[in-house]
Amino acid sequence: MANFATGRPCNFPLFCIPLYRNIVFMADDMKGATQIEASINGLRTAFLAAAAPVVTEIMTIVLKYWGQYPPQPDRWRSGRYNNWVRGIGRVSMRTIEGAGGDVKKMVLKGVPRTSEDLGSKFAIVVHTATDSVEGSISNSASYAGYVIGPEEGDPHQAPWHAVTGWRRQDDAQEFAQEIVRIKKEELVNSLVSSFGKG
Repeated sequence: MANFATGRPCNFPLFCIPLYRNIVFMADDMKGATQIEASINGLRTAFLAAAAPVVTEIMTIVLKYWGQYPPQPDRWRSGRYNNWVRGIGRVSMRTIEGAGGDVKKMVLKGVPRTSEDLGSKFAIVVHTATDSVEGSISNSASYAGYVIGPEEGDPHQAPWHAVTGWRRQDDAQEFAQEIVRIKKEELVNSLVSSFGKG
């Protein structure tokens, strides 16, 4: 073997490789390289397969946090009677008071729904690609952006909804960060541990 810098013969090949040169290690040069590559590919495949339900679990936790309805504000809070009933729409004061504000009773009485019912319009989608698993939460209600949207942008959460306790998209993303970190760490540790035993 020759020294790369001078072309002189080298008695100790390992020590003659100059560090300033590009050195390429071919996986095929290593004994057992095929098995290592197969293990890495197996680990990648196992990770993607195991990640999909974990991402679904994370999205479900985030949706439970983000989609939670805050308590109904006092109907006389603004000085005028608020006759909007969540999940139904505008209802007469007499009907609301007669049902004690109970939405189920109003529906049973045949009060027509004019609301798109924000809470029923959420959807979780988990997509597995060749090298990643992505999860998303959407809401198809036309007014969702004004109720639970981000603080800025178009559309964005209206100030009234912020004051009355609706969580914004920003809140949900911040809430998700720590959950994602914890769940990802648990998943990786579990996979590495199970591959180490095999």
